[in-house]
Amino acid sequence: RSSLTSPKAREQALSFLVARSLLRCTLSRYCPQVAPKCWRFEVNAYGRPSLCSKLQQELSEDRSNEALQAILRSLAKLRFNLSHCAGMVVCAFAYEREVGIDSENVNSKRRITSIARRFFTPSE
Repeated sequence: RSSLTSPKAREQALSFLVARSLLRCTLSRYCPQVAPKCWRFEVNAYGRPSLCSKLQQELSEDRSNEALQAILRSLAKLRFNLSHCAGMVVCAFAYEREVGIDSENVNSKRRITSIARRFFTPSE
């Protein structure tokens, strides 16, 4: 039985795919020698993605390509994070500093009602 039988599971899977596609395409803009489909990732204990250390090692073995080596040095300083939820994908990049991002669905109608109850009288 497929794990994508529910609409919510399909939406989450699509959101994950879009987030990873955005990340891969953006990384390939930084390093055009690596096709988007070739990027590999690791995640830490908190689920934060990073470039696969094995991929970085493989790329660095081509010592004859000075341009690639320069890009790899830059990539080593590049940090990124991504977050996705229903209908939203966010990707953040930073250079020489950590970056974090989070997204969540907020029921705005419920929030507006809660705010209105707190700050306005019933007649308002």
